[in-house]
Amino acid sequence: MFSRDHNCEWRERAKVLERELERLTNDAPFVDPTTGVGNLNHLDLQFVKLLGRWRRYGEPFAVTLIGFTDAVAGRGELPREAFAHLARVLMETVRVEDTLCRMSQNEFAILLANSTIQGAEAFLERARNNIAREPIRTGDRSRFYCSAAGVAEWSDEVGSLSELLRLADVEMRKLRSDIAAESRAYSPAIRDIAAEPRTHGPAV
Repeated sequence: MFSRDHNCEWRERAKVLERELERLTNDAPFVDPTTGVGNLNHLDLQFVKLLGRWRRYGEPFAVTLIGFTDAVAGRGELPREAFAHLARVLMETVRVEDTLCRMSQNEFAILLANSTIQGAEAFLERARNNIAREPIRTGDRSRFYCSAAGVAEWSDEVGSLSELLRLADVEMRKLRSDIAAESRAYSPAIRDIAAEPRTHGPAV
């Protein structure tokens, strides 16, 4: 037979498990299982809270979209380990009052509380510096990922979270287009140099 102490320990353990189950049940609809950050439901919930502060106190807020591509393989879904690593770096960069969520297979959205567009741009600079500071581990290898981002600040004219995200996405696509155009501008010169025949002796 179990002793009284054993029964008390079992009951306490059952209570702990019950509380943990309740927590998981409540949190599950708002958490991305791959990264542990919020999902789109969580983003929407936090947007409603920031909107309330905007209407009551006139407190500004902004959104940042940041997407990643493999520097070698190009587009395509990032490995789970790499995406989780990037999420961790971003979580260490955001403030307590900010909200980091997974937007899509390679993108994050960050709601920045009490922030103007200038604050969002400053956050992006910090985030990209932190990402560049350490290699992204995938199994037994380290890889590098290119990032592009866009920001947008809330105003009543924007009207909805989806439109706010769309404005940030437009800015992110512009940056990607500019990066691609710059790469194409340099590529022909590199190919021409590689294609030139080797010459012997000093140039005249």
